[in-house]
Amino acid sequence: MLKPKHLFLLFCLVSSNLRLSAQEEEFKHHKIMVVLGHAMTPEGVNVDGKKTFLFLPSWGLDYDYRLNEKWSIGLHTDFIIENFEYEGPDEIIRERSTPLAVVISGGYKITEHFTAILGAGAELAKEENLGVVRVGVDYGWEVGKNWEVAVNYMIDFKIDAYNTGVFGVGIARSF
Repeated sequence: MLKPKHLFLLFCLVSSNLRLSAQEEEFKHHKIMVVLGHAMTPEGVNVDGKKTFLFLPSWGLDYDYRLNEKWSIGLHTDFIIENFEYEGPDEIIRERSTPLAVVISGGYKITEHFTAILGAGAELAKEENLGVVRVGVDYGWEVGKNWEVAVNYMIDFKIDAYNTGVFGVGIARSF
């Protein structure tokens, strides 16, 4: 026969297991983030036609599907909101009109806050489309239930063109 103290212990054990399973069910697979950033390129050309380091304002919209606590896949976009010129590998000055980078990426959460990102895609502009390989890191803080603030730095290697480093600050929502 079960005594009251045994029933109490059994109740505690069952309720703690229910809480753990409820926490596991709360894992959100989808995350969308809006990023305000600056793209930096050392191959820029100023108004006098001289090679210079350019800082260009950008916006980003990132979507990630989290496979589990560590791995994610996503579609990341960056839109540079200014026209600019750069010096190509053949020393010819080329123009870019508000390019949009679209990258399919994979993420691996190294620590609770740090995520490493690797991806490939294209940068689209009216002059020409360029292939892109992206490498980066993201550092995020939870600021409420299902909300996160993040700082990230991505390096985009444009095939046979210029390269950019993009520093951004974003706000994300998980659902």
